Amino acid sequence: MTASPEVLRSSARLTGRMLRSYARMVGRRTTCRWTDAHGRMLDDDALLTAFGCTDGDGPTVVVYWIRDAMAVVTLPYARPVFRRILSQFRLLPDDTVGGRASAAYFRDLGGRYRLLALPGTRERLRQLAQVIREPISCAFAVDGGGPYGHVGTGLIGLAAAINARILPIAVVAKPSIVAAPSSRVRIPLPLSRLVGVVGESVRVQRHSDRRQVAEQVRTSLNALGAAARILARAAPR
Repeated sequence: MTASPEVLRSSARLTGRMLRSYARMVGRRTTCRWTDAHGRMLDDDALLTAFGCTDGDGPTVVVYWIRDAMAVVTLPYARPVFRRILSQFRLLPDDTVGGRASAAYFRDLGGRYRLLALPGTRERLRQLAQVIREPISCAFAVDGGGPYGHVGTGLIGLAAAINARILPIAVVAKPSIVAAPSSRVRIPLPLSRLVGVVGESVRVQRHSDRRQVAEQVRTSLNALGAAARILARAAPR
C-alpha cells in the first residue's frame, strides 16, 4: 500500500527534525577544516569567496557526491560561516525520502529548496525549466537518486542555461559509518574530523561538449574526494 502524501510529508518533517538534532550534536563536537584543490587552507573569508558569495559573478552550482551528503548536512553547525553561505543557495534535492528530509532540514535553517522529481520524468523537466527561469545559485548531490558516481549532462545543461559556473566539492568525516551500501552515504560520528576540499570551478559555454564537461566534473569530484580522505586521516583531533 502506498502512503498518502500527507503521511510522506509528516515523515519527512520528522526525519528532518531528527537530522537537525543529529547534525547539531555532531557538528558542535567536530573539527572542521577546508582547503582548495592545491591544499591551501581556507579561512572564512576565503570560503565566502570560493563559494561565490562576495564577487557578484553570477550564479554558482555547487555539486558533490551523495555519499558526502550527511557530512554536508553538519556544516552549518561545524563551521558557522556555512549558515551565511547556505542562505545564498537553493537546495535541489531529488524527491526521495532522504531528499524530502534534507529539504525539511534546510528549510528549518532558513534555506530555500526545490524538490525535483526523479530523472527521466516530464515533471522533472518542468521543474528544471522553472529553476532556469529563476537563476540563482543552487546546490545538490549530483548523483542523488542514482546512478551513483555518475555525472549526467543535465547538470551541464542547467549551468549553461543559467550562465553559472559549476563548483565541485568533497566533504569527508572521519570516523564515519556507511548507512546505505548502494550509495555509500556515510554518517559522521561524534568527535569526528571534518575536511572539505573546494575544486576548481568549471565554466560552461552553450556550445560546450556536455559529455566532456560532465566527465571533467566527475574526475574532479573523485580527485577531491581522494584528497579529502587523505587530509581527514591526517587531521589532528
